[in-house]
Amino acid sequence: MDKFVQIESVHMVFNTRSGRFAALENVNLTIHEGEFVSIIGHSGCGKSTLLNLVAGLLAPTSGALIAGGREIAGPGPDRAVVFQNHSLLPWLSCFGNVYLAVDRVFGKTENRMALRRRTNAALDLVGLAHAAHKYPHEISGGMKQRVGIARALAMQPRVLLLDEPLTALDAKLRDNLRIEIDTLLRSLGITAVYVTHDQGEAMALGDRIVVMNRGKVEQIGSPREIYFEPATRFVADFIGTMNRLPGVAAKGRLSLNGGTDLPWSGADGLVEVLFRPQDVTFCEPGAAHVTGSVRASFFLGDRVRVVIAAAGHDVVVEADARHNIVLDQVVGLELNPERLLSL
Repeated sequence: MDKFVQIESVHMVFNTRSGRFAALENVNLTIHEGEFVSIIGHSGCGKSTLLNLVAGLLAPTSGALIAGGREIAGPGPDRAVVFQNHSLLPWLSCFGNVYLAVDRVFGKTENRMALRRRTNAALDLVGLAHAAHKYPHEISGGMKQRVGIARALAMQPRVLLLDEPLTALDAKLRDNLRIEIDTLLRSLGITAVYVTHDQGEAMALGDRIVVMNRGKVEQIGSPREIYFEPATRFVADFIGTMNRLPGVAAKGRLSLNGGTDLPWSGADGLVEVLFRPQDVTFCEPGAAHVTGSVRASFFLGDRVRVVIAAAGHDVVVEADARHNIVLDQVVGLELNPERLLSL
């Protein structure tokens, strides 16, 4: 894949009343044409600042931003933004909001008939041809966001920048629109950069995920790499649920909570072992790597999420929903030695 967006050693410093604030520190990222990249992190980590830099709405304190082989120096039609609040003009219909953007990009080279065709095609693309005449106050939140996406796509950008576009929607609508966005953008082959604090969105949509923390990039990788092979403690704790247990390692074996030992490829001595809820299975206490008692159980329909009190720590296990779990029950846990981490 060809490189489209290149972010090279970018720093972004804001001058505030309390002093200089480094929003971004030495950020490096290459985004390839046709790729869907999710940027995730806590509020204030710098993810939206990074998106605004790529959009050309901000200029970096230092470093270089390149799109399509040219240095970014302000907004451009090759980079369209979909904002969290959709930013529709209330006095214009859905058609009018999209037409305004189309006219801005193509108005000098095309006649009104061609501009109308572009506008209608964009609304049809997001399934809103029937609502073209309606005004923002007459449609739902999900429809407003689709108008925002139509407006951006009508500009025929090479990269679509989405800044937490689904945050204000309810859970079911958010899930449905997430599927629509993924299907639409992949069918069009558009490069996309998607900023979110929602781990589910990032994991479901991104070909690669960029995890940010306090203005720095902690890790870049596929959803599977980020989830199963976190590079830092921050990523391990931030993405999904991560269990932690103390153990003693010696000569390639590991003992946890006095249970049966298991293979270990890490260092000898006192260690802290990290593992995911999916990497644990229930077994008989006598043959267990870890033994504990059930402290809480949550039925989630397709699975059961169980909290086990073991050696002064909580261990979260996800199992088949048909498991009959009883509070205070003593259970054994078997760990997958290939999935154990020590960061």
